[in-house]
Amino acid sequence: MFQQKNYNFKIDDVRNIISLCPNCHREIHSADDKADILNRLYDLNEDYMKSNNIHINDLHKMYMCV
Repeated sequence: MFQQKNYNFKIDDVRNIISLCPNCHREIHSADDKADILNRLYDLNEDYMKSNNIHINDLHKMYMCV
């Protein structure tokens, strides 16, 4: 939710929610392969992301994968 300030639409939307176990959630923030995890999550919700002009590179920057 920290990233809401960067968007003109509500990111807290049921179409933008994917359930993760605690381990997977932790990996997104700290794992060496977090770019791979983000890519898989992006693919699961690609229609929503594209309709809101969010690209995978945006997520990689947010999570410091680049």
